[in-house]
Amino acid sequence: RQSEAVLFKPVIIIFVLIICGQAAYSWFLLEQHTKALKWLNEALNLVQVNHRDDITLMLRLLEVLLHFELGNHDLVDYRLKALVRYISPRAARFKTEALFIHGIRKITTVNSREQLNQILRNVKELIDGETGADSYEKQMKAHLNLNIWLNGKLSGVPMRELRKRTEEELKKRGGV
Repeated sequence: RQSEAVLFKPVIIIFVLIICGQAAYSWFLLEQHTKALKWLNEALNLVQVNHRDDITLMLRLLEVLLHFELGNHDLVDYRLKALVRYISPRAARFKTEALFIHGIRKITTVNSREQLNQILRNVKELIDGETGADSYEKQMKAHLNLNIWLNGKLSGVPMRELRKRTEEELKKRGGV
């Protein structure tokens, strides 16, 4: 019995990690950033070295976006530097995310909405140019859709509305 508990503990931790991460992402989509950060911190406290890279990367990206939305620009700079170090050896597997991270590194130095939009448009062009056919890319898009955030920032449309539109389009095409 005790050996079964030891065997299933990592699986349970990953399950709870995913649940907390998805709760954080749901609050993020609803633009409830403080609630999202609470759930994200719960998830980040569970992350261990041997956890799946796609989940860990999604959580770290979400952390950067949340701190940006909350106006914590010092934390955004700090977490982006850590993300660059984290993704460097994994960049081949996470092409879209690597492009996104490198593209938004100047996001906290902008002085106007126009400058911010230019950075976001450049990042969006980079991401749109990436095919994303890789299985890791598909996994990441299931966890965190960076285009929804970018499109929301550029258009002013709430992310939940963009997510809903995206799902409706996929249903029409038979993708969901």
